[in-house]
Amino acid sequence: MSKFNTGKASILAITAAAIFASFLLVKSLTSVLAGNPGAIWTTKNDCGTVSQDLNHFDVGDQVWINGSGFNAGTFLWNITGKPGGASSDPDTVVASGNVTPTSGAFCFDAYTVLAGDDGEYGVEVEDKKDNYRVSLSATPTPTATPTASPTASPTASPTATPTATPTATPTCEERENCPTATPTATPTATPTPTPTTTTSTGSDGGDGLGCATHDCSGNVNSAQGQVLGATTLAGTGTFTENLYMAIMGLGGTLSTLGFALKKKASRLA
Repeated sequence: MSKFNTGKASILAITAAAIFASFLLVKSLTSVLAGNPGAIWTTKNDCGTVSQDLNHFDVGDQVWINGSGFNAGTFLWNITGKPGGASSDPDTVVASGNVTPTSGAFCFDAYTVLAGDDGEYGVEVEDKKDNYRVSLSATPTPTATPTASPTASPTASPTATPTATPTATPTCEERENCPTATPTATPTATPTPTPTTTTSTGSDGGDGLGCATHDCSGNVNSAQGQVLGATTLAGTGTFTENLYMAIMGLGGTLSTLGFALKKKASRLA
C-alpha cells in the first residue's frame, strides 16, 4: 500500500472516532439539559393527585411532596426559603433528603410548618421545582376560662318542734260514774242541864230542930251530909265532857268515811 493511502486511512479512522465521540457527548448533554420527564406538586397533610396541588399553608400544616413520571434512581430534594425578604428564612434550607420513586412516582411527608415561618418557600426534587406560601398567623389570644362561681349551699331552716298541748283532765262532774260525796254529819252537842241551887233564907228546915242543927244564915252548905249528884259532877267535870264530845265527833267522822269507802268499792266492783 502506498504511503498516501496509509495516511488517508488514518484520517478516516480519526474522523469516525471523533464523530462517535461527538454523538455521545451530544446525547449526554441532551439528557442533562432535558432532565427527568416527571413533575412534582405539594399537598397538605396527605398524598394527593396533581389536581389537589396546594400552595398555601398555615402554621402546623404538613407539607407533602408528590411526584410522578420520574426515571429510576434516587434523587435529592429540599425546601428553601426564598431570598430578598420573600420569606422569613431567606436562602435557608428548612428541610432536605433523598427520595427513590417507585414506578416513577413518590409521595412523602417532607415538613411541618413552624411558628415563625412566613412568606414563600421553594421545593426542589432533582431539577423539578414547585413553591408554596405561608401566611404568618397572628398569635391567638388565649380564651380566658371562666371560673365557676361557687353555688351557695342553702341553710336548712330548723324544723319547729311542736309543743304538746296538755290534755285537760275532766272534772268529776264531767266523768261517768262519778261518786257522790256523802256529807260528813256534824254531831250535835247534847247540852248538859245546869242544876238549880235552892237558896235557904234562914229557915230552920221545918223539922223542929232549930238553928242549932241547920244553918239559918241563908248560905247553902253543900258539905253538910249531902251526896254529890250527877249535876254536881257535871259542874266539876268540864274536861271530861269535852273529851267525850271529841270522841263522839271522831267516831261520827270515821263512820261517815267508812260508809263512803264502802259505797265506792261497791261501785267499782
